[in-house]
Amino acid sequence: MYETWTSIEKKHHVDLGTRYINRKACKDFISHIAGAMVEELEKEFTQEPFNCSILFDGSTDKSVSEKEVVSIQLLENGVPKIKLLGIAEPEHCNAEGVFKGITDVCAVRGLDLNTSLVASAADGAAVNFGEINGVMTKLKQQHAPWMIKIHCIAHRLELALNDAFKGTYFEQVGPTLKSLVLVADILEIHLFQIF
Repeated sequence: MYETWTSIEKKHHVDLGTRYINRKACKDFISHIAGAMVEELEKEFTQEPFNCSILFDGSTDKSVSEKEVVSIQLLENGVPKIKLLGIAEPEHCNAEGVFKGITDVCAVRGLDLNTSLVASAADGAAVNFGEINGVMTKLKQQHAPWMIKIHCIAHRLELALNDAFKGTYFEQVGPTLKSLVLVADILEIHLFQIF
């Protein structure tokens, strides 16, 4: 994809030279940009008092291994911002595995959950909201007894819409619309290659 973008820029008569138009250069650029973003984020943690919310959501990559995206919501000059904290790779997809993945990402970034965590948000899966052994319960018990548990609003809306449209024509239209979005993404990639 990097080569595609650089070839488009050449067609726009942007002089990129020849030295940095390869995958290794792209990887180096991304690595340096990510490093600068991490340093900037870690500076936020040193400000006192520092309060934040942790947001996390699981996903499966192409190799069918579980990934847990961990984001942080914080105030930056009085404005709420959401920033990527890291991506965890839990050994197991149970509550203990996800909890360990999240706390490991926080530890690597230098975020002290015992003093900073105010709230946490995730989808309503039992692994997250289980009253006895869920990830949220573990966060409250081991780090922040005052923490507020939040069921993701977008996920609740999705569940509500799925229930509202049950038994209607939308059950046939919905998958078609998802397919159209996929086709549009594929076409967009090919258009970038042409132009």
